[in-house]
Parts: sequence; structure tokens; C-alpha cells
Amino acid sequence: MRIKIIMMLTFLWFIAAPVHLSAEVTPDKQWTIEFNVDIDPDSVEGNVFVREEGSDAKLDQIVSVEDRLVTVEAPEEGYAPGETYTLYIEGVESSEGVEMEGTVTESFKVRSVTPLEVHAIDVGQGDSIFIEYPNGKTMLIDGGEPSAGEEIVQYLKRAGITTIDQVIATHPDFDHIGGLIPVLETFDVNRVIDSGQTHTTDTYEDYISVIEEKNIPIVSPEEGAFLEMHPVVKTQVLNKEDPSAENNAGSLVFKLSYGEMDVLLTGDAGEEEEKEMVEEFDVEAEILKVGHHGSTSSTTEAFIEEVDPEAGILSYGEDNPYGHPADSVLDTLEGTDLYSTAAQGDILFTITEEDYKVNLEPWDQEEEARTEAINVNEAGYEALQKIPGVGEVIAGNIIDYRNDRGGFETKAELDEVAYIGQATLEQMLDYIVL
Repeated sequence: MRIKIIMMLTFLWFIAAPVHLSAEVTPDKQWTIEFNVDIDPDSVEGNVFVREEGSDAKLDQIVSVEDRLVTVEAPEEGYAPGETYTLYIEGVESSEGVEMEGTVTESFKVRSVTPLEVHAIDVGQGDSIFIEYPNGKTMLIDGGEPSAGEEIVQYLKRAGITTIDQVIATHPDFDHIGGLIPVLETFDVNRVIDSGQTHTTDTYEDYISVIEEKNIPIVSPEEGAFLEMHPVVKTQVLNKEDPSAENNAGSLVFKLSYGEMDVLLTGDAGEEEEKEMVEEFDVEAEILKVGHHGSTSSTTEAFIEEVDPEAGILSYGEDNPYGHPADSVLDTLEGTDLYSTAAQGDILFTITEEDYKVNLEPWDQEEEARTEAINVNEAGYEALQKIPGVGEVIAGNIIDYRNDRGGFETKAELDEVAYIGQATLEQMLDYIVL
């Protein structure tokens, strides 16, 4: 009986077959070869192997035998992305000592591992998320306030962007569409995706005018629909309300899924929309763009329990008048690595099908508080409450003490303020100056 390979790779039939190129494979590709008879394990060693193109060296990898099946594991470090290799099978014997005829080879190219990139651009008090897919397609979600537009334009130019496939306005508030106007004027834009809501502001009128002037197609998606951006990265709309809905409630929400990694971009959607999304969709995601700049209107405990994010993006302006992000939201996100545009600037997530990397270390709120120590002789009622251990009552007592005695000469003197004991004072020391 002649030994034949009866099945390998994509169910191709082989016997002394010529070299040909398989479809691209992943760096961790495992090959399984089925023969027509049981194989002698000792005959496989040195006779089933892989070489990189242009090299005579055999790769160091595990080859195992079970009856008729021979399995070739990927090298421990994986095959190099973008490179071409050839699998060789020769001199293999059956368990009865019959040797196969000729040499069978199979060449294959390893797929380049091109990441999905998600950029949270620092636009002050607003949102702007730029996405570059592994196939080069691009999407910009929101543009912050009008004053942020030029910064976004320069950011995209530095990244070599000349065309944007999709520009998305999650809703028509000026801190989301304002900066899109210079972007629409500057770049070639293939399509605008809009929530369908209208607004009475000059900013909204300018936004619509530039779309009409440049004859850019504009559409409003259906909830649950998928955008055709990449064959592997799925981009789904999780929230789309009736155009008559309140602006934030109608905010478009998107979930990007790339292999095992998910990114949830929530715009300004609020508590009710979060509840509806949990009921209708799988909202689990490793990366969350925290809703409404960290406002208490979003990011409920029930929602975060379902999303279970490893990393959270907080997009807001420094010293904004809204108190974003709210302390209660930060408490809800305890255990999540947070990244802040206000504190850290532009944030870049580089995402593969199995993992992600961030260009920054997680935001250290305590370190920032220490860096921006509060002067207890000058700070107002609200600012004093940012000091650990200081609430509304103690803040008021500090101000009363200053008014009565003209201020503090030493930090230890704070111990004389009502309700500040030694334990509270120790909490405060690293965060205050005189």
C-alpha cells in the first residue's frame, strides 16, 4: 500500500503535490495532516518541518503524531507577520514500515497583524473619537465645540489623513458637532451619519450648510444596524431614537467588536438609554467611552455591571462648569483603568483581536490632586470639597475659621477647625498648601 496524505489544511488532497500558496494564515497557525494509514511517530522527526522563505534552517516547533494524524504546532514565538513559509512532508513511514513517496510542500503567508486604532482627541469640554480600521478605512465620531475644529484638523493631518470614510454626529449639541464643521470643510468625506435630530442653533445650521455645499451624502442609521467598515471588525448601532427625542437621549451609540476585544462608544446617552441597551444588546466591552463626559446622567451601576469595562475614556474639559466627571461616576468606575483627556491629552488605544495597548498610563487622580494642591487660605467652598476628607460641612467650617481668625499660619492649625480631627488632617496634608 502506498502512503498518501488524504486531508490537510482546507481539505485538499495531496500526494507529491507541487508547491502552491495557501490563503493567509494567523501567526499561531496549527497544521493538521491526515494520512491514509497509521504513522510511525519516530519517522516524523526531521521529516515534517517548516522553513522560512529564503532560509535553509528548520524552525523549532512541536510535531506530534496520533494514529493517522500529524500535528505541527506554530513556533513558540509564532510565525512572523507578513512573512512566507513552506511546510515540508517527506520520508514519513507507516507503522508497518512503508515510506511515503516524494515530498509534499505547502507554502503559506502569515497575515500581517494590523491593529484597530481608537483615538480620543483632547477637544476640551466635548467628544471627538477618531477610528482607523485595519483595512485603512476611517471614521470620526463627533468633533467637540467649534473652537476644537482646527485642533482636530491638525491632528488628522499629522496622522496623514486626507479622506474620512464616515463622519458621525451622535447628536446635534454644539460640543459634539461644532468642531466637525472645519473637518467637513477641509477633508474629503464620503458620508455623514447623523442621529436625525435637528437643532435651532447657528452651529447646527452651519453644520448642515457645509454638508449641503459639499454635496456629502447624509444618512440616519437604524438601531441594531451594522456599518460596513471592515469584514472582521463589526460596528453596530446600539442606540438610535426618534428624531423628536431629547438630544442626549437620541445620541447614537456604537459598539466595535474585533475578535475578543470590544469598544463601546456611548456619546451622551443617559440612564434610560443605558437600560434599553442592556435589555436589547450585549453591551460587554473591554473599553468604554464613559457617557456624557462623566455626568451623573449616565454610567449607572447597573450599566457598568453589564459592560464590565477594563478601561474607560473620560472626555471633558479642565475646570469645566458642570463638575465633570462626577465623583459618583468615578466611584462607580472603581476598578476600571481610567484615561482623562483633560488631565492627559490625546489617548490612543491600539487594538488587536486578542488584546489592546494604550499610549498612556492610567490616570492617577490622587497624584493629580497632589500636583494641584489646594490653598486652604484662598480656596472657595466648592474647591475645598476636592480635598480628601473635606465635605460640605468642613468646607464651611474652614471658611468660617478664616473669616474669624484671618487664615491659617500652619497646616497643624487646621486641627482647630470643627470636625477636623487628627485622622482627617492626615488625609488632607498631601493635598493642601497655605
